[in-house]
Amino acid sequence: MKLLYPPRIFKVVADMYEDTIGIIYLPVDMGKDSTTDNTDAVCMCPDCPNGAAAFFYPGMSEKIAKLFGGEDYYVVFTAISEFHLHRCKYCDPEIIKDNLRASNERFPIGVLSNEIFRYDVEGKRLVTV
Repeated sequence: MKLLYPPRIFKVVADMYEDTIGIIYLPVDMGKDSTTDNTDAVCMCPDCPNGAAAFFYPGMSEKIAKLFGGEDYYVVFTAISEFHLHRCKYCDPEIIKDNLRASNERFPIGVLSNEIFRYDVEGKRLVTV
């Protein structure tokens, strides 16, 4: 099945010494099997205003889990256009919640959720944190 709006996952890499931000594309369906570092990622669908829905595409949550080495991860639906991914072993969910609240207050248009979620790899389900 060919998707009209295929999801794209990006790692955002900030270099505080150079004051730059780089974006590394992680092609989930194009041979990239895993990433072993603690860098967070963002998923969106280019040219699609509803990119957050991509998480619910068939097999997407499992592909992300594989990308993160088969480990649980947090999912943050920051806007209707995207969602953010954080590996559980590297992130404190309270910090993520605080950042989400601050972001939603600063950018109230397009807010999708005030909750963060954890993808349970073993149970293959999304649970509220």
